[in-house]
Amino acid sequence: MSTLVKICGLKTLEAVDAAVKAGADMVGFVVFDRSPRHVSLDDVASLGARVPAGAAKVLLTVDADDASLAAAIAALNPAFLQLHGAETPERVAAIRAGFGGTAIGPFRRASEALSEMPAQLVMAAAPLSGKT
Repeated sequence: MSTLVKICGLKTLEAVDAAVKAGADMVGFVVFDRSPRHVSLDDVASLGARVPAGAAKVLLTVDADDASLAAAIAALNPAFLQLHGAETPERVAAIRAGFGGTAIGPFRRASEALSEMPAQLVMAAAPLSGKT
């Protein structure tokens, strides 16, 4: 199994360039207005246009409704959707069915079975202490 590197929360063209130059396999953009790493749809479109074909674009959202997801997907055209809210397995499946693409789903609790999460990639999503 190979390791993929994802650098997320990019907000500037310089940050995108640095992540790509450093060899990131994936670059992530946060579209969630309560995050300090949030970027507007206009900004995510500009930032995404800077990403070369060798790096995958990741759209990170938190409990987004279908209209918000559609607008963000149209702005970025991501290879991956990172669902970082309280999305249930059913919601993840509905997003995959409605929007296509590859979903990265959260796996937060030991009570969640990996087999129940319909995401193609699963990440550990434990809260960190301190400010992130």
